[in-house]
Parts: sequence; structure tokens; C-alpha cells
Amino acid sequence: MSSPYASAARAPAVPPTKEFTAAWIAYFLYAVSTVLLFPALFALVISYSKRGHPESGFIDSHHRWMLRSFWYSQIAFLAFFVLVMIGIWPLVMEIVHQALRAAEAGIEPSFNFPDFEPLFSSIGHATIGLVGAGLTWLWFLYRMVRGMITLADARPMP
Repeated sequence: MSSPYASAARAPAVPPTKEFTAAWIAYFLYAVSTVLLFPALFALVISYSKRGHPESGFIDSHHRWMLRSFWYSQIAFLAFFVLVMIGIWPLVMEIVHQALRAAEAGIEPSFNFPDFEPLFSSIGHATIGLVGAGLTWLWFLYRMVRGMITLADARPMP
């Protein structure tokens, strides 16, 4: 009869070099994905395929760390993107309405804002969303650097 701890006991104390190499490549691709998006797709494939291998030892915790970091940052980016879109929507609609009114009247549109509420509302929401997206980017970059330092020390991630 095998216990659930039997596979953990058989895991090597120091994982093979190929496991370290895969983790380094994934960290590098995630780090590059802070500028470009497509490397993250390759890193996701590596992390999902290497996660849970019995021979990976403590490196399994690094793949879980990378996956959590990626998905939490994507959720945060989406939330802040929605906030930016909600913020600029009144401004965009005001510009569209003025352009349509000018087209119906047959005159050149002049984008003046007699009521500054849409403009200030847009700037406020968009600023909060952009600052939040920037902080999320820095948080993701921090998690990748922290993971790389911990992997270089051959320690598991929390």
C-alpha cells in the first residue's frame, strides 16, 4: 500500500539539471513578457508541463509561483484596464456626440467642452487605472526577480 508521501520521499534532494534549466528558461520568458506578451505563452507551456513532476523536487514550487504570479497579474491588469475604459468612456462619447452634431449641421467639428465633468472624470479614472496597471507590472517583475534569486540559491518558493 502506498502513502501519498511515498512519492515525496522518493524525490531527489537535488533535482536534475534539466529541471533547473527549464525553470530558468521559464523565468527568463516571464521576465521578457513584461515587455512583450507572446513569451509568456511559451513560459506557461513550460510551467504547466513541468509542474507536478516527481523528479522536479523543490523546483515544482517555482513553477507554481510563476503560474500564480502570471494569472494574478493578468486579473489585475484586466481590472485596471476596465477601470481605464470606464473612465474614458464619457469623454469618448462626448467627442462622438459633438462630431455627429457637427456632421448633421454640415460644419467642421470643434471639440469644446462646456461641461468639464466628463473630462475630469475621465482623467481621474484613467489615472487610477494606469497607476494600478503600473504597480501590477512592478509587482510581477518583483516576483520574477525574487523567484530567480531563490532558484539561484536552490531554495523552494513559499
